[in-house]
Amino acid sequence: MKNKITIILALFLVIIIAMNLYLMITNYNLLRNVELNPVAIKDEPESIPIMLLNSTVDPYSLKDYIEIKVDVAPQTIILTQNCTSIILPLNDLQVHSIKNGLLKRIEVRPTSHDTMKAVMEHYNITLEVVKITELKDGVYLSNLVMRKGNEILNLDSKPSDSIALALRTGNKIWLKKEILDREGRPSC
Repeated sequence: MKNKITIILALFLVIIIAMNLYLMITNYNLLRNVELNPVAIKDEPESIPIMLLNSTVDPYSLKDYIEIKVDVAPQTIILTQNCTSIILPLNDLQVHSIKNGLLKRIEVRPTSHDTMKAVMEHYNITLEVVKITELKDGVYLSNLVMRKGNEILNLDSKPSDSIALALRTGNKIWLKKEILDREGRPSC
């Protein structure tokens, strides 16, 4: 009986190893044939090419985006461009953190956004671009494009976190123009 179990386990192990080898070889061949798309980093004198796998979108592109201003009111933030505004309901902690960012104020204890900024500074990571990218099923989506040397990270983020971090780092905040056109209301 022990001999049969040993043989079955050995066979099972061989099958798993064979499957893993097959998957590794398949992935290697796929990656070898993937077209790498070079993306030039903004404001670089020598324009270092960054390679992004399977990416046709430049994370730095601001085509179809507009710069917005941010203001706060109780339990809301107001995103404004010219005389058009979008009002987003937020909880008190999110509004408080954004307000501190607007005022360039750090209280006795730092918020998570203050801590994130400190970590980024310590590790020489810069926040390059903050974009509110879409409204999907009533939820706003945003991206943070970060850079450390030649490495670029394009992170999905909640707009409230993106805005709070952008305000602390002095970055502009960009909104997809079609969102403002569709959701914005006259404010002047």
